[in-house]
Amino acid sequence: MDVFAVLLRATLRYKWRALVILAFAGAATAFQSAEPWVVKRLFNLLAVQTPTTATVGLFLPVIGLFLLVQVLSWVGWRVMSVIVNRFEPVVMADLEEKSFDYLLGHSYQFFADTFAGSLVKKVGRLARAFERVSDEIAFRLVPVIIILVAAVVGLSLQSLLLAGLFTAWIVIYLAFNYFASRWAVVTDTARAELDSEVGGALADAVSNAVTIKLFPAHGYEREKLNEVLRRRSRANTRSWDRHEAIFGVQGALMIVINVTLMWLGIRAWVAGTMTLGDLAFIQTFLGLVFSKVWEIGRSFRQIFDAYADGKEMVEILKEPHGIRDARGAKPLRIAHGAVAFRNVSFSFARTPVLERFSLAIRPNEKVALVGPSGAGKSTITKLLFRFYDVQKGRVLVDGQDISRVTQESLRGQIALV
Repeated sequence: MDVFAVLLRATLRYKWRALVILAFAGAATAFQSAEPWVVKRLFNLLAVQTPTTATVGLFLPVIGLFLLVQVLSWVGWRVMSVIVNRFEPVVMADLEEKSFDYLLGHSYQFFADTFAGSLVKKVGRLARAFERVSDEIAFRLVPVIIILVAAVVGLSLQSLLLAGLFTAWIVIYLAFNYFASRWAVVTDTARAELDSEVGGALADAVSNAVTIKLFPAHGYEREKLNEVLRRRSRANTRSWDRHEAIFGVQGALMIVINVTLMWLGIRAWVAGTMTLGDLAFIQTFLGLVFSKVWEIGRSFRQIFDAYADGKEMVEILKEPHGIRDARGAKPLRIAHGAVAFRNVSFSFARTPVLERFSLAIRPNEKVALVGPSGAGKSTITKLLFRFYDVQKGRVLVDGQDISRVTQESLRGQIALV
């Protein structure tokens, strides 16, 4: 079960909203990609007109067209944002509900072995991972794809050489970002795991503050937290350094293609094969492309960060429940309330606690379990609740084997004071 597979399944429950969001993102970006064509028309007019008051009116239709495409793009983004605000919260709530339900289905031993504070952070992180991935796809990746396609088509109409060079640059740029992000996700995952560890340490220390005061353990707890904080600080530095290196290479690649296309464009203008409007078109499109593809590196970072954040909760979702209802389990039916342990054997790891233990408690009978620490008194109670499964023997309530009834109905019939 991969993080992205979990997020996709959650999205498909509201697929029509997702498709409408993508449609508006595409339309808004398409109107943006029309702006360089309007700029080209404007500069071609400027190149052939004498700057007088009388010629101002010739530019009004171009200015009106420029205003129109900008307004339509603005409307598209605003409508899309409104739909996003009604899409992401419900999917996030579904993910949190699913995580919560599955988490509580884990066994008593699972919770005994895991920091409660870190579990709380993991549940919220999966939902936030969806929000980040959804935002990156709708607001960045889809616009980038459309702008790049529009730029290649537009440049090919000006010069096949420029279009070919730009296409090769796109392949190199995107390939670099993909592999660089894979390289960075290693440190991102380590950072996320340590962040959960810090959250768990803080939550458990705060929830046990009274115990810490009763047993002078303030210094011990502080040192334990500081050790985790130092490790997280080093992990943050490693992660951020890798991303800064990626941003540096991105900037260098942009400088190369910008200067190359500018030089070739000027040579074509000198040769008379390009107009001033063509040069303005190329530079305007490059500015639009750079504003989008610069963000793609950050988008990859956000997506892989989200992957790292969601991975811990997905690992919990992948882990089978230690105690599960039997196939076809039925609710427990209480007639009298008799409890019986019959030849029960149980061990923690390899340490025997109960060996061929038998006990019969009649209805309305009061029984006290007395013995030294570690004799198995609390274990008997936990076996009755079916927090653990016995290795041998059976536990019966009114003659019904508790391993064959639902856990909810069993625990609903037992009161613990």
